[in-house]
Amino acid sequence: MIAIIADIHANLPALEAVLNDVAERGADTLIVNGDLVNRGPDSARVIDLALEHRALSLLGNHEARLLAHRRAGEGRAHDGD
Repeated sequence: MIAIIADIHANLPALEAVLNDVAERGADTLIVNGDLVNRGPDSARVIDLALEHRALSLLGNHEARLLAHRRAGEGRAHDGD
């Protein structure tokens, strides 16, 4: 069985609850349809937990925005933005 989730937005308790439900239902594949990060307080731990569960993750608009910001900031001083 495949479980597809999306829009976690760094909400660790919500992801933990969903993962428990997914496990109870016997899903053997987890697909994240983007937006693991931003808005909530725990982007790093949410990413770590998704990796621990071997989730296949698509790039959401929030991840794309963070990557674009990171790329734009490489090699230059922080401009206060």
